[in-house]
Amino acid sequence: MKKTLTAIVASLAIGCGINPALYDFNDKEEYKVFKNVTEQVEYRKEPGEENHWQKPEETRKIGFGDCEDLTLLLIDEWYKEGIKGKFVIGYCTIKDTSLHCWAELPINDITYIVDPSFDVFMPRQRLPKHLYLKLIEVER
Repeated sequence: MKKTLTAIVASLAIGCGINPALYDFNDKEEYKVFKNVTEQVEYRKEPGEENHWQKPEETRKIGFGDCEDLTLLLIDEWYKEGIKGKFVIGYCTIKDTSLHCWAELPINDITYIVDPSFDVFMPRQRLPKHLYLKLIEVER
């Protein structure tokens, strides 16, 4: 699923005339922290209807979590670096009926959608409007 949504977002971006390669964030601390989380912690959807929210320390220790666990860990790691991101709950797409969590991050007056579950780090305005539909946001 992770690679599938990542490929869909990249494909949609390219279809909208956006070249993701133009957004090179390798030197930005926000992106370094994001990549560290996505490379060290695995996304795993929780089975069944159970939804246990893990503390960032627990997610870091066991090395996996679902969308809210990875996003809470990312927000916590950013906070340690003095970076203020927002925790967001909403839907990935209009057709999706299950809730999803991701982060939003302002960089130079541009809001970025940052989804550690699906390895997405893109400007909000560069994504089609039917992706990442926000219901609730919380700033730490």
